[in-house]
Amino acid sequence: AASYTVTAFDKNAAGAKTAGSEITNYSVGGAYKLGDAKVSVGYISNETDTSADPTTTVVIGGSYKVSDKIGVAAAMYRQETGDVANSSRMLVSGTYALSKKTNLYAVYTPVKTQTVVNGAKAETTTLAAGLAVAF
Repeated sequence: AASYTVTAFDKNAAGAKTAGSEITNYSVGGAYKLGDAKVSVGYISNETDTSADPTTTVVIGGSYKVSDKIGVAAAMYRQETGDVANSSRMLVSGTYALSKKTNLYAVYTPVKTQTVVNGAKAETTTLAAGLAVAF
């Protein structure tokens, strides 16, 4: 079954009107589920009143329910701010259900960032694990 989410327009002014306080967002996304697998795509554009170029993000991901207790997911993100900067991110995660409302999880996320203006590059990696409890 297909599902989708759309936020055609969202404008937010944080507090008193000052330069950089007005943020405009556009986003659209969708997902398709086939059995225990799900594929998702999304597009986000974010701009402040002082930015020359909007920041755009494209997301492609998927998840799979391996068993009643085990789930895996992966996603790729590509973010660009005009000709100024860009980054690529991958996310891989796994969950293990201890009960209906309690999961163990682990997430691995390497990120590559490049600032086009000065050519600076950075790479970071995050590894996280924890316990999620729904109330």
